[in-house]
Amino acid sequence: MKELSIQKIFIYIAAIFGIVFVVLTPPFQSPDEGNHFKKAYVMSEGHFFPQVVEGKEGFYLSESIEAYISEQEKNVGKTDAKYTYTEILNEEKSARVYTDEVFTQFTAMSTNPVGHIIPMMGIIMGKIVAAIAGREPSIVMLLYFARMFCMIFYIACVAMAIKMTPILKRTFCILGLMPMSLFISSSVSYDGVLISVAFIFASLCFRLLFVESVYLSKYYIVSFGVIAFVFYTLKVVYLPLFLLLLFVPKEKYKDGRIIKRWLGIFAVFIVLILLFRIPTLFREEISVVSNTATNEQLIYVLENPLRYLQIWYETVKEGRDFFVSSTVGVFGLVDTYLLSVMIYPYVFVLIVTGILEISGNNVKVKWYQRISVLASIFISVFGIFLAMYLLWTPLVEGGGVGANRINGVQGRYFIPLLPVSFLCFGNSILMRNKVIARLGEIVVNNSILVSVIMLIVSQLTMLLRFWI
Repeated sequence: MKELSIQKIFIYIAAIFGIVFVVLTPPFQSPDEGNHFKKAYVMSEGHFFPQVVEGKEGFYLSESIEAYISEQEKNVGKTDAKYTYTEILNEEKSARVYTDEVFTQFTAMSTNPVGHIIPMMGIIMGKIVAAIAGREPSIVMLLYFARMFCMIFYIACVAMAIKMTPILKRTFCILGLMPMSLFISSSVSYDGVLISVAFIFASLCFRLLFVESVYLSKYYIVSFGVIAFVFYTLKVVYLPLFLLLLFVPKEKYKDGRIIKRWLGIFAVFIVLILLFRIPTLFREEISVVSNTATNEQLIYVLENPLRYLQIWYETVKEGRDFFVSSTVGVFGLVDTYLLSVMIYPYVFVLIVTGILEISGNNVKVKWYQRISVLASIFISVFGIFLAMYLLWTPLVEGGGVGANRINGVQGRYFIPLLPVSFLCFGNSILMRNKVIARLGEIVVNNSILVSVIMLIVSQLTMLLRFWI
């Protein structure tokens, strides 16, 4: 039998465990899924941008959807709360009437529609299936269709990235199979889009850097422009990853037209921003109320930069266990943890695999390329903490302006940075030792098995938490 390629192995494993995540996760028991589902649902009704009513932005949404999501989200932190098959099945089969609309606001309402196109397509498909079956689609039915489309999109993108990248194929595979990556991408969330796009970005960069026959063609210009647009509209903190492109060799710019190629990427980026901005230019005037707390927090940071650096350092120091755990896998509404005895050995294997694989790929990573990767990752991480300190910390209990800790940062925000991070660890000297080279080959070849074990443990944890 012909040996399976890495991307096919990824597809099979991710599809099996992804479907289990879709079914095993109770309705709206993943981070911010309720708000993302609301946005995808109103988009499926043809409303892509918030309406303006009495000077306020929002959407008309079924009160039944609001009530059901609110009821499910009350279980946050209640680790003894259980679900039953009968309960979920009855809700999935129940008929819902969505004409009881009320004007409402939710956190994802102003998010660019690009982040919710995939779950919107899933909801539309759910409505089509319900119409064929001669029934009204329930909220749970639409939710599961949206989840399934998100999962399929994620698997397709990561598999494409694995196929395209000339290096780190197995590392890409185990990063894509990381429990948190697959869990969040099998729920209704734009985090799955960001992770998927980050994998594609890394694979395109690696092709430019390490494949001699690849040039910065129109295909790459359009691709990078689209990726920059997605990062900008969903989470601008990932744009520093583009620092890596500054060190693409000159010969990769066909005919030496460096400035022209960069202007091409920028032009695609600007055109997409304008296209999505146009529909908002013809709405009635909105009464804008400044976020006083955010403005005051920004002033505090600017006036006390050294104090903020201390706050950032203390937050990272005290929360490092949570950041590691929530990067690998904290499920439910950020209240279902894996045991540390599983997390830390897994992280060790992941890091070792990445280092050994890129060392075994025998690619030459220059010192300034390593610095560009480290700089882009540091700027993005720093930006994540700063954004949460400005936008979230002032609003939560125990936070406020000038708070001593940064609230709201979760490890899943760091996942899009991981695919490029291993570029820093290339070391051809390491593999000159025959014993290390042989052990490295064994570790790398069996790393996917470790991912499978972690996925099994993760889903057993969710089974115990939600169902047994």
